[in-house]
Amino acid sequence: AAQAAFEELMARAEEAAVEYAKPERHGEYYYFSDDGNGGGARILRVAVADVEARAGGRGPPQLHAGMRGTEVVLDLGELDEDYAGASLAVVRPSPCHRFLAFTMDSGFDEYALLLRDATTGRVYDKLSPGSVVGLEWAQDADGELHLFYTEMDEEMRPAWLHRLRVGDILAGKPPSARWAAPAVLHEPDPNVFVDVSATKNRRFLVVNFNSKLMSEVRLIPNGGGLEEVPQLVRAREPGVEYYVEHLSAAAEGDRELFVIVTNAVSGDAGNYGLVVADAGGSDP
Repeated sequence: AAQAAFEELMARAEEAAVEYAKPERHGEYYYFSDDGNGGGARILRVAVADVEARAGGRGPPQLHAGMRGTEVVLDLGELDEDYAGASLAVVRPSPCHRFLAFTMDSGFDEYALLLRDATTGRVYDKLSPGSVVGLEWAQDADGELHLFYTEMDEEMRPAWLHRLRVGDILAGKPPSARWAAPAVLHEPDPNVFVDVSATKNRRFLVVNFNSKLMSEVRLIPNGGGLEEVPQLVRAREPGVEYYVEHLSAAAEGDRELFVIVTNAVSGDAGNYGLVVADAGGSDP
């Protein structure tokens, strides 16, 4: 009887490991994944307010598809057969939660970029001719959505940063016309890898250039100036690494700040210090 009970508990634990996933909060939603009861990986979401009301203020519980208010925003089992056997790599919900940008790994380090419209259920593919590594959302001064992504070169190195206007996709602009748009930037050094992310407050997109010996950061203001050349924080220098975060003003009259973690302060490549700079006019 004890052995049977133990086996039952282990079976339940295995089921839980598949059914539940750590939620990730994006704005007013928690996003999480499951295996679709064996039918293929899915991305789901549930409103933060619904979760916290049920949790009694104790934080998010283990989320699952059976919870009231949960909706499926991506089901890999429903994708075109071209993606059969491919696995989900990077997922980025849009700030308005209407769109889900994601990449699919064919298994050969080739990552296709796709976009799903939660309003219509339509999935748009062939968004990039090359293999996509990083993704990040931004909005222009008019509130239109843009998707920034990094693309690999022939050596499988993230070397290009591109910008995709979502309105062009919805309007049916041909892929060849979208692909003809010039890149935001290209990194020619074969030892440097390009990545794109966002500050925690989403005021800036952060373009990181990293090698084993140095790093460099350029910033793109979110909410305007998307077509301008990304702003350089500090020119690359052998042995110097740094990472940038932005802090909004906590109250009226307070300063906005750039917080930089770097080894340039100590002059020792192994020791890092903290530098705080006035963000002033939002220029680094």
